[in-house]
Formats: sequence, structure tokens, C-alpha cells
Amino acid sequence: MRLPTRFLTTISVPLTVIALLLLSSAVLIPPARAAGFTVTKTTDTNDGTCNVDCSLREAIGAANATAGADTITLPAGVYQLTIANAGGVNEDNNATGDLDIKDSLTIQGDGAGTTIIEAGTDNTNGIDKVIAVNPICTSPINVTIDGVTVRYGRNSQPAGAADFSFTGGGIDWCANGSGSVFTLSNSVVSDNTNVNGYGGGMNMDSSSATSYTANITNDTFQDNRTLNLTDTATGGAINMFGSGPTVNVTNSTFSGNLTTNPTSGGGAIYFRPTTGGALSISSSTFTSNTAPGIGGAIATDTRDAASTVSIQTSQFTGNTATNSFGGALDLDSTVLNTTPFSLSHLKITGNTAGISGGGVYVGQSNVTMSKSLIVGNSAPDGSGIHKSVDTGVANVSNNWWGCSTGPGAAPCDSATTSGGTLTFTPWYRDLLSAATSPVAVNQSTSLTSSFLTNSTGSAVPLADLAEIIGRSVTWAATHGNLSSTQGTVQSAGTATGSFQATSTGTAIISSQVDNDNNAPVSSNVLSLTVNKADTTAAITNGSSLSSTDSVTGQPVTVNYSVTGAFGNSPTAPTGNVTVSDGTDVCTGTAAAGSCNLTFKTAGSKTLTATYAGDTNFNASPASASASHTVNKADTITTITSDAPDPSVTGQSVTFNVTVAAVAPGAAVSPTTITGAVTVSDGGTNTCIATLAAGAGSCSLAFTSAGPFSMTGVYGGDSNFNGSTSVTNSHREPRRHNHDNRI
Repeated sequence: MRLPTRFLTTISVPLTVIALLLLSSAVLIPPARAAGFTVTKTTDTNDGTCNVDCSLREAIGAANATAGADTITLPAGVYQLTIANAGGVNEDNNATGDLDIKDSLTIQGDGAGTTIIEAGTDNTNGIDKVIAVNPICTSPINVTIDGVTVRYGRNSQPAGAADFSFTGGGIDWCANGSGSVFTLSNSVVSDNTNVNGYGGGMNMDSSSATSYTANITNDTFQDNRTLNLTDTATGGAINMFGSGPTVNVTNSTFSGNLTTNPTSGGGAIYFRPTTGGALSISSSTFTSNTAPGIGGAIATDTRDAASTVSIQTSQFTGNTATNSFGGALDLDSTVLNTTPFSLSHLKITGNTAGISGGGVYVGQSNVTMSKSLIVGNSAPDGSGIHKSVDTGVANVSNNWWGCSTGPGAAPCDSATTSGGTLTFTPWYRDLLSAATSPVAVNQSTSLTSSFLTNSTGSAVPLADLAEIIGRSVTWAATHGNLSSTQGTVQSAGTATGSFQATSTGTAIISSQVDNDNNAPVSSNVLSLTVNKADTTAAITNGSSLSSTDSVTGQPVTVNYSVTGAFGNSPTAPTGNVTVSDGTDVCTGTAAAGSCNLTFKTAGSKTLTATYAGDTNFNASPASASASHTVNKADTITTITSDAPDPSVTGQSVTFNVTVAAVAPGAAVSPTTITGAVTVSDGGTNTCIATLAAGAGSCSLAFTSAGPFSMTGVYGGDSNFNGSTSVTNSHREPRRHNHDNRI
């Protein structure tokens, strides 16, 4: 508004001075300034003046009466409207019912949490809508409302009233004169009801051929509703009509808004420009809004080829189109739009439609959607998106549909068409890869789950993945263990982990984001071949073996190990290890780690160990050799019998002998003690016993009478040392005499 002119104080001065002043310059008058009004009380009064005792209604009345753009300062408080319309009949002069703003104005509240304008005490008893801006739509005015809550409006004016008083449950704005601007910022519009008309929280409209701009910035629209079951009752939160509207919705929240009419649209927003028009929504959230008809969150019906819609960087969750199309978005046009509606960087999750397009429904419109996330929506046809048979093209490529195999089928949100043009290729996918392939048992490899390429392998810029970054990743694997897995998609557009194989076969590894697959064939499921690991056998006590000799037949403990190429954990080799010098062998299990090898012959031995392999490990080559010396075993020689004893001179006497190995030596089959034992009295009475398996015998006849002390001397062989028996006493008591008797 223009401020009242400041009057100059009248001063008596000489005429010559006045003349001089008039000749030298024009008289200077301060420029007009906008009027400012401060509300001083919360009660709803209307005495026609705004002074030190000024209600909100009185401040608006004063601003209406003062030409120009004024400002009302509205301190913290609850401002309840209590002056009801007489007989419920609407009037538009700010006297009763709603607050009627009829000139350019800014209402500056102290903050939505503390400055509250309400038409009742709940959503059932409001006396009228709360604010009507330009109610008779005859003046070009600009209005800004900042930092307030507008609630409990209840507009019960009859549908079709000539003055359009039935529009808007909380706020009603009508533009007249191109260029009019309405701004609502940092405010809350909640719990408002339109009983018979459209726009439960707010209605926007214009007079014929009038374009306007509306800015909705940092606002919350919550639990607003329209109730009419038979007439137009669109826009549970905001209804947008008019000619050439430019509506900008920024950083705002819409939750719990609804329409009730079975065919109504736009549980939160309904956009129907008659000519031109542009709807731009960015950085906003739509949650749990409901329309029985179309567009649980947003429905459009543009009526000019030049109309545009842009929805960017916003979220749509849990919205419902109960009976029809577009659980979150219903994008339709009476006149096909030339510039495609542009949607990008959206999260569309958990929305529901009764017929088709659980997330998005595209009617007779050209639409592009990209860089968005469409997950967990539901509808009998097209849980993610549905394109009607109408003209128009829906190009919805490069989006994430909740799985890596694309929206052609479950488990992705599906994309369907009744015959219209719908393109969804390529789509975003999760590509799981292993740094090493194939792997062997106990081998580890790093894993990368990446969204940096789409379904055709083309690069996806990291900036396009903002809606996917932060999504949960669930990992699973067979034939091995996972470790260090990242539980969300990281800022690099990837999630990483590590896999260690534990058994041979084909490992199935998956990184699931949202509803993705956990079995082949899908890019997020990796089939990784796990081969047997190579092994190395070793004799681990080689030093002891080489420095400590044994003797023939003595058991020798050989310690060994088997090591897989990638270690023995978590899977250890099983099966047997064979230790051999090429002739003698011992076998033990890999787990036992040792076996006892008995050398049957004396000499220098070269030992190796070999692992036989099992289902997870390959057989090993022969180990590095270990040397060992086997000495001849000591023996004990025994004359076990001499018969007959006693004998007579000249009688043949048989001596039986044995030779045995002395422990720890032994004669182990097939090795036996061989050679000969010489039985002798140290003189001429001698015989030689040839040994077979350590035993033998020989005979001799004594030529003279005894007794004789006999010993057996074993000369040894290649495996056993010689030995001498203890003395054996043999008796020869008498000679044999022949008496010649006559």
C-alpha cells in the first residue's frame, strides 16, 4: 500500500524566499512507504480499527483499507476465528467467517510452531475456511504468508455457489491480473476440510485469461481433506486451477491428505490448468495421501499442449489411489502436451493403485522419467508404472525398479502398457563381480556390487544414483563365507565385501538391494567356480631324521604336514599322506601329522611325503626329501641244541643254532637274517650252519673224548651285525671199545 503522505509543517517565510525556493528546486516530499500493522491480541474482534488494541481480523481490515503492499506482524499465539457468518451465508468483506484479504499484503508470523491461525478447535467445528485471498477475484494483488500454521478450516458453502465461496478448506487464492503472486513459506496447513468443494487445504484459481505464480516453499500440508461425494472434490491438500498458472513447490511435505469422492483425483495435489501452466515440484515429500479415484499423491489434467510438469528430487511413499490409477502419480492430459513432463531423482515406494500404475500412471501425456527409484509399489496391472492406450510416449529408461532384471517381470516393480508407447530399457542394475575368478578352496576374493553401469553396460554417472545410494544391501553365499560386507550402497555407487571359498563347486553369491534376486540368472547374482586347491606336503622333522640314526627293523617316526595353496582354514585337508624311501612305506592321515616307518634294510635312505588329495584338495607332488641312515642291527646267536649229548667218539652230533636281532632292531619280512654260523670248539671240531630266516644246523663227529666247549659265531650280513653265542658244553664221556673174546 502507499503510506499516507507525510504533511510538511507550515512555516511563515517571506515571499521572496518562497519564490527563490520555487525557482531553485521542486518541493521535496518523502516517498510513500508501505503500512505496517502489529497484531496485539489473539481474540477475534472487529471494531474497524487497528491500534494498540488490534486483532488479526482488524489488522487485515486496516490493510485492505490502505492502498499498497502492507505488512502485518503476527506474534506467537493461537488466533482462533470466532465471528461466524450470519446464517452460514458467506460474505467477502472480512467482517465474519474467514479472513478476507483484498489488497497486497505480507503476513509475517513468528514461526509455524508458535503462530497458529485456526477456524475452530478441531477439524469438525471450524466456522469457515481460514483465509480467502482476493475472494471476489477482481483485484491484481500479491500476497505472502510466512511462518504460521493454518488449521481447522471447514468450508461448508454449497457446491456451485456463484461467488466460488465453496473453494478451499484452509486457504483460497484467486488471481486477477497477469503477474499476480501468492507465496506461502515456512508454514503448516493442517486439518482443514472442504465439505462441498475442492482444495481441502488450499485452492488456487484465477479469473479468465489471467496467469499467476504461486510459490509453496518449506511448507507442510497435513491431514487436509475434501468430503464431497458427488461434485468435483479434487486436491486433498492443494487444488490448482486457472489460466497459465506457474506453481513452484519446493522443500515441502504432504502427508495424510485425502479426497473422498470415488472419482476424485489428487490426494495431495490436483493440477488442471486451462491454458499453458507449469507445475514444478522439487525436494518435497508425499506420504500416505489418498484419492479414491486417480493420483494418490498427484493427479494432472492439463488442457494445453504448452503445459509443463517437472517433478524432481522428491519422495512418494505409501500413497493410494483406491479405486483407479496412479498410486503416487497420475499424469494425464486432455490436450497432449508438447514438452514431455519431466520426472527425475524420485523415490516412489510402497504406493498402491486399485487398477493400474501402483507407482505411476501415464495417460494421454508425454512423460520422461529417469534417475529414479520405483520399488515396492502394487497394482493389479503395472505395479511400477502403467501406460494407457492413449497417445503419448512414456520414456522411463535408466531407473531402478527394485531388481536387476528390469521391470518386465517380478521381482521388479513391473512396467506395463495397454497399447501406448512405453520404453523402459535400459534400466539400472546391480552388477556383482569378483576380483578373482575362478577361485580355489580357502582362497579369498574381493567382491564389488556396483550400480555404475546400466543393463546395456553403459556407464551411469555417479550423480544420477543419489536415490540408490544408502539403500540396504543383503549378502548371501554358498560354498564359502562372506566378510567385511558393506550393508548399504556407498557414496561411490558400490558396496564391497570379501568371499572365502570353503568347498568345491559353483558358489552362488548375491548382493540384494530391495527386492533383487538371490539366484541366477541376474547381474547381482554371481556364479563363481571353486576349484580344488593345490597342496604341498613336507617332512617336518627332517633335521632329526638326518642326525639320529636307526637300525634295521626299528620303527622311525616321520612327522609331516600338508598345506593348501591358500592355507588350511577354514577348510583343512583330509585323507592320507604316504611317506616312502622308494621301498619302505608308512601311511597316516593328514590330521594325524605322523606315521611310523620301519626300514627293513640298512643303508642311507632318502624319504619323501606325498598327499593323496580329497574332495577339496588336489594331491601333492612328492615333498622335499629328508635323509636318514639305517645301521645294521645287532644280533644274538644261540646254540639251541646239540644232539645227541652226550655222544661217543666218532658219533655225528647235530648243532641247531639261531640268530635273532637285538631290539630295537628286528628282522621284518621280507627281510630275514641270512649268512652262516660257525660252530666250533676253537680247534678241529668245527661245522658251519647256513641260516635260513635266522636258523640253521650243522653236524660234526668228535674224534676224541671230551668234554668240549662249543661256541657259535655268526659272521653277519648286509643288514645285521655278527655275534658270538655263549659257550655250549658238550660231553664225550667214553670211547667205544670192542672186546675180542675167544
